[in-house]
Amino acid sequence: RVMDVGTGGGFPGLILAVLYPKARFTLVDSVGKKITVVTDIAARLGLKNVDVKNARAETMNHEHDFVTGRAVADLRTFVHNTRQLLCKGAKHSLPNGILYWQGGDPAEEAAKSNLNPVFSFELRPLLWNDEKFEGKRIVLYRSQDLLRCKKPDLPGMTQ
Repeated sequence: RVMDVGTGGGFPGLILAVLYPKARFTLVDSVGKKITVVTDIAARLGLKNVDVKNARAETMNHEHDFVTGRAVADLRTFVHNTRQLLCKGAKHSLPNGILYWQGGDPAEEAAKSNLNPVFSFELRPLLWNDEKFEGKRIVLYRSQDLLRCKKPDLPGMTQ
């Protein structure tokens, strides 16, 4: 079970649902227009493994093996807003956790968040070597490590 938080136009949730038809996907966005479009796309593709929800991720239940996000928030904010959505215990070859699509320097992100990924791979070599994917990667953070994540910066506050 995978939740795509802030699915927008359905990326990466719809793509993953096509690639993994035996997995269940919940695509969540708080913007109704986006959800209308994603619902239509899923129906036209005949995807039976996709549920689309017009909601904030924080209001969803806690029964997902993986949570994915792309351009939703900085890593620390995303972790703090979504880690409660993960179920305990891995049932797969990969440990349960957050699959985050990020850019920038992975070492800097690790230092800011106090998290080290289980794996990280660059998208550019996988996606036709297109320059727009330069420095973009998919990173897996294990659910058991997420409590170590530093709190996000809040306006007017220091850690």
